[in-house]
Amino acid sequence: MSGSGGTQSPAPFPLAFSNSFKRLTFACDGRDWIQAALNIPSLRVVELTPEISWQSTQLPQPFHDDPADQIIVATARVEKAVLLTADPLIRKYPHVRSDW
Repeated sequence: MSGSGGTQSPAPFPLAFSNSFKRLTFACDGRDWIQAALNIPSLRVVELTPEISWQSTQLPQPFHDDPADQIIVATARVEKAVLLTADPLIRKYPHVRSDW
């Protein structure tokens, strides 16, 4: 994915969820921020494919039991992408490239 970023199709959900519990705040309306982010030309939405779904159940262990994190990590692995996350459980997982 050189030169382009990707977001998984359900990626707005964790942003909205975190915002609803005040764990994440936006400088503007959250819906506007998500829409603006999805309109960035170099960003593309990665669909949740059967391959990503399968790979999310086959991650090298140990990995924690959060199905959303499993799908996010599997997406990054299938896409050979660097996963941008502050999540310490994902950041210390050695089988995905991550940054923050």
